[in-house]
Amino acid sequence: MDIYLDIYGTLIANNSPKADKEALLTFILDNFAGNIYWLTSYSEQRIPEVLAGEYEGDLLARLQNEIQYCQSGIYKSDSIDFSRPFVWLDDNQSEADYYALKTHNALDNFIHMNPSDAEMAEKALEVLKYKHGNSQ
Repeated sequence: MDIYLDIYGTLIANNSPKADKEALLTFILDNFAGNIYWLTSYSEQRIPEVLAGEYEGDLLARLQNEIQYCQSGIYKSDSIDFSRPFVWLDDNQSEADYYALKTHNALDNFIHMNPSDAEMAEKALEVLKYKHGNSQ
């Protein structure tokens, strides 16, 4: 299964405790190696700087080295490989992205990372554990 990750509202400007965000990221890195992609409005060159402001140590190194940048096209959904199972974690979805997901019958593959929900990272982790368990 592919994992697509937004950065700002999903992993930085989010009211979830840092430990919960780190647990979510560690689970993703441990279970989806080689299939994790940054799907963000940040340029590829800016991602390390942005992440370094929030994460550190081994986790930061893993985020910088194990996640591939894939943003291409006008909309984020242009970068998604709809022929493969995936989950997309993002705090914001454009109308065009919504319709792309709907067209591909993939609305359930989007996890809306509500930045104001202090339990969001924990909830997303539970969804990913469930989806991961059912994809094996």
